[in-house]
Order: sequence, then C-alpha cells, then structure tokens
Amino acid sequence: MARVLTQDNALREQFEEWLERKKQRARDEARASVDADMAFLYPKLAGDFAVYQCDKTQQACVDKGAQGETEVAGLLERDLADSWVLFNDVIIEPKPDMLTQIDHIAIGPPGLFVIETKAWKAPCSGYKDKWKRQQGKDWVKCDNNPTKQNAYHTELIIKWLSDTGLNRMPSPTSEWIIPVIVFTQSPWVKTTDCSMHVCAKPAELVKYLKRLRRTHLDKEQVDMVANLIRYPRLNKALREKKIHWFG
Repeated sequence: MARVLTQDNALREQFEEWLERKKQRARDEARASVDADMAFLYPKLAGDFAVYQCDKTQQACVDKGAQGETEVAGLLERDLADSWVLFNDVIIEPKPDMLTQIDHIAIGPPGLFVIETKAWKAPCSGYKDKWKRQQGKDWVKCDNNPTKQNAYHTELIIKWLSDTGLNRMPSPTSEWIIPVIVFTQSPWVKTTDCSMHVCAKPAELVKYLKRLRRTHLDKEQVDMVANLIRYPRLNKALREKKIHWFG
C-alpha cells in the first residue's frame, strides 16, 4: 500500500479563507443580478433565493468532484507499493498570496505525478489539447480545458519545489514531475496527440503508474520531496533562504 500523508494546516487555513471570500463574491454577484421586476416586488426574497441557488450550484460541483477524487485516492493507496507516497487535496503557494489546489500528488521511484481528476459524465474527446463534450447529439467545446489546467498546475508545483533549491535532485524537473489526467465518470474518452497522459478510468491510472519502469528518485529523494509538500512552512523557509540545505 502507498503511504498516505497529509499537509499541515499552514496553507489550508489560508486557502479556506480565500475560498470563503470567493464564495461571498459569487453570492454578491448573484444577488446583484436578480431580475429588476422581481427585486422591486420582493427584494429580500429574490436576493435570498439567488444566493441559495448560487450556493446550491457551487456545492453540487464540489460534491461531484469529491466523489471521483475519493475513488482515485482509494485505488492509489490500495494498489501502489509502499515505495510510493500519496497526497490528496494539496495546497501550494508558488507566489505570495497565490494559493492553488491540486487533486492528488503521487511520488514514487518513477517521479512525481500531478493528478487532475475530472468527474464529467458525458462522452468527451481531446485532440491536441482541445476538448469537446457531447451534449445530446452535439459536441461542444469545453471551456474548462483539463490539459491546460493541469499543465498550469504542473508549472506551479515545479516552481514551488524548484525555488527551494531541490538539493541533490535530478535535473531537469520536467523529466520527473509529470502531469496526468484521470476521468472518473465519463462513459467514453478518446484522446489524440495531447500533451499529457490521459486515463479514461481510475483503474487505468493505477495500471499506468505501475507499468513505469524508469527510476528517477530513490527513497531518500522521495521522502525529501514529500516533506517539502507535507510541511509548507519548511518549503517557504527554503524558498526565502531563511534556512539552507545541508551538504
């Protein structure tokens, strides 16, 4: 079984505060967008209903994603060897006051894998990082592009880790920090010439990771990278040169 680690609360508390501010902005926008006639006749009722609908929509998105993330986390923990370390729901701060959430990070001998889960229920296809989903008989462009999103997350975590100095680690980082996408609910996924590996089901993700035979990281390096993720304050102190690597 993989070793499952959790981050300390240094960044999570900041992230929860940022998330609440974001939710409040959405509520304010929903209240402001109430139909003028409805607002005139029933101002408080109309505003409260708009906020309720906003919260309901946001929570539905959270619940939908969380279900898939739980399945992926369970399979990775169960099926990967104990040479792997797994983090779920990771918060990083690549720049001051810039917080980003990553679904899963798996670290093992083949490298560090930045895993983005997608709980889309419709058939979908990706061609050269351009994505479409089926709606009825039509195929529509996806505004939420998973490969671009995960490429961005990967760039951020490379920066977040590289700025610590990454003492005695392989170079370049692009060879061992790898983005992966996994779909959890789509009945059909097809990709052609996308910039990262895409798994149509969670079980395919496990098979993909277990098939890798390359070794980029030894046990000491796996643990070192894991500690930089597990303890954000250590990461920050190294990036700000308040402490330094030994050796």
